[in-house]
Amino acid sequence: MPDDPRWIGCWWLGYIVVAVGLLATSVPLWFFPSSMITEPKPSQQQQQQDHAANHCHSPAAEDARVNAHHAAPPHGSCSKSIGRKLRKEVKGKTRR
Repeated sequence: MPDDPRWIGCWWLGYIVVAVGLLATSVPLWFFPSSMITEPKPSQQQQQQDHAANHCHSPAAEDARVNAHHAAPPHGSCSKSIGRKLRKEVKGKTRR
């Protein structure tokens, strides 16, 4: 049969390859949140402090303001929560 030029072979193998590829590209998408997290609105006192800090033009005050605004979370905090998120997703206990 394989010697016959009309023989197609394992035509279904393409479906398996595509299915594995789709699954591999969809796994990272499971880790995105179902909704965006919003930042809490600053209080009146915080707005006054920010306003005062914005009008101070010393280099030290500017550096402190920029560093406080762009502070990174502790190293590894995101990677530790991936396991918990995956367990919640598998058990079906996610917020929707």
